[in-house]
Amino acid sequence: MFNKEDRKQFDRLCEKIRDGKHPVISAKSIFTCPCCGYPTLSSRCKDEICPLCSWIDEGQDDKDETEVYGNGNFNYSLKEARMRFAVDFSIYDPDDSVRSIPDNNDIQIRIRKAIVTIYDLIPDSSAQATLFDIVDLLLHYFKKETLHRIQKE
Repeated sequence: MFNKEDRKQFDRLCEKIRDGKHPVISAKSIFTCPCCGYPTLSSRCKDEICPLCSWIDEGQDDKDETEVYGNGNFNYSLKEARMRFAVDFSIYDPDDSVRSIPDNNDIQIRIRKAIVTIYDLIPDSSAQATLFDIVDLLLHYFKKETLHRIQKE
């Protein structure tokens, strides 16, 4: 389930990376997603799609997590999307036909679980920089492959 303390820890780590105070080599994702809580975004509040959970960051966060903005996240509140991702590794209800990204196949869910597992190792690891770089590269490859698949459909 979405954990605000873990997100705060990632926010602090991302701030160090942005300030050049942490030895991450190639990380592109230096802001945490308001939905899954992992550092998957290159900026905040600019309609960027989280490559891990598929939430579109329209600026919604804890203070308005129960509101449904509509727009790119359809009829999902941030709170509902967080709960779904924590259980199913997807923010979308599998029975919902309005999903914009078909992301519930077994391979994609296994990849998400693996990425989350690596992310969960980062805060307590002495190899933070290496793990952060590895998961960042995996995440951007996953995003590229997902976009490529959507364009083919």
